[in-house]
Amino acid sequence: MGSEAMVPEWASEPCIMGIDEAGRGPVLGPMVYGCLYCPLSYKKTLATLSFADSKTLKEEKREELFEALKGNDSIGWAVDVIDPKELSAKMLKKNKINLNEISHDSAMGLVDRVLKIGVLLTEVYIDTVGDPGKYEAKMSKNFPSIKFVVAKKADSLYPVVSGASIAAKVTRDRAVRDWVLDETADNIHRNFGSGYPADPATKSWLENHKHSIFGFPTLVRFSWGTCSTYFKSGAEVLCSPSPDELPSTCKNSPSTLFVLSPMEIYVDDEAKLTLHGLVQHYIKLKEEEKNRKLNDLLDALDFNQVVIFVKSVSRAAELDRLLIECNFPSICIHSGMSQEERLKRYRGFKEGHTRILVATDLVGRGIDIERVNIVINYDMPDSADTYLHMVGRAGRFGTKGLAITFVSCSTDVDVLNNVQSRLEIDIKQLPEQIDTSTYISSYLVFDYLQCHHRGQHLSCSDGMGALSPEFAAEYSGKCNR
Repeated sequence: MGSEAMVPEWASEPCIMGIDEAGRGPVLGPMVYGCLYCPLSYKKTLATLSFADSKTLKEEKREELFEALKGNDSIGWAVDVIDPKELSAKMLKKNKINLNEISHDSAMGLVDRVLKIGVLLTEVYIDTVGDPGKYEAKMSKNFPSIKFVVAKKADSLYPVVSGASIAAKVTRDRAVRDWVLDETADNIHRNFGSGYPADPATKSWLENHKHSIFGFPTLVRFSWGTCSTYFKSGAEVLCSPSPDELPSTCKNSPSTLFVLSPMEIYVDDEAKLTLHGLVQHYIKLKEEEKNRKLNDLLDALDFNQVVIFVKSVSRAAELDRLLIECNFPSICIHSGMSQEERLKRYRGFKEGHTRILVATDLVGRGIDIERVNIVINYDMPDSADTYLHMVGRAGRFGTKGLAITFVSCSTDVDVLNNVQSRLEIDIKQLPEQIDTSTYISSYLVFDYLQCHHRGQHLSCSDGMGALSPEFAAEYSGKCNR
């Protein structure tokens, strides 16, 4: 996320960069690293733009300055949003990665990203985490052609770091404000305050949202010491070496976790995953035949909503354009968009404003939309695991679904064979005719569609109207796409 999509005209001039973070201390939400870069010749002008340490500015001022820097052609910026699940996973794994190391890796990643788009970085200023001298030496070792200045309170000393601080802080604030909770329990609310451990609203939210088995919602950083205080009455469970009975993840050395109501559950590691209610087929075709086949499928199949997966951002954008040209109103979601735009489009699709979504594997996990009953893999996923997550977007919540995968090369065939072996299923070619009742329930979700019958406007009922198969067969083809 940032301005890297456009290589600035001044990229070949000597440039400076500032790096700072936001959200290091909170127990909720992501940590965001941000950078701002500009020509060295713009350094004096940068000092006149009222950039300051984001912590000293009110939210309205930060938003104003962020919009100003985004619109300034002499400035580039980028951010790295580190998900709370990623933070917790790294800090709790067997070979733990501490927060300083995570921060250093993020900073190096930002430098590398900007260098790769062709910007000539000569000086980089960083607000330190940990020992400034060691941090500076580490950065210099990885990027020997760049002069690094790592200092405490750099966001107050160097305007280029102040600008980075603002980009990071505004991005985090927006991410928390627009956070899409993975969990759907009725009692979940968003009154979580600032996310800092000392905030009474945050404390109350944590207390009200702890779960005896699952701990906290995924918005929470499980690795923070704050979380352990909510499970003082829990039992400590030690996973100790037991080669004959325990999986390999526990064989090397003990690891500890806490639960409130402990129970022992043994899962056979030889068990195979199953997708109940999902009909799976493939179509063998040439690459140049995909568009025509997709058009035919969308014309022939009955669907409430469909997700079409492709392998790259450019293919997502192009396929979305082609579908719209062919009178299939669609939207696309991919990593080339801002988080705000992705969330907006996701909500629109979930609310039924559009029936066709073109996406990369960005949405291959974590989206649960009840109306999706067909998934089409326009491009074969890169692995059996990715395939499983993608096709699993259809037929959720106990409903039926259909997954169709295009197979166009030998690599696709290999992945398909791996899928069949992993799931212990036989995926057959899509037949000429497919019984609608095998992949769509006897009711159709029409709460967002408008049907027409004998010239009379008919608004279908809200919710999941229990329509007879006969009604569905007669009128499903008469609904607007």
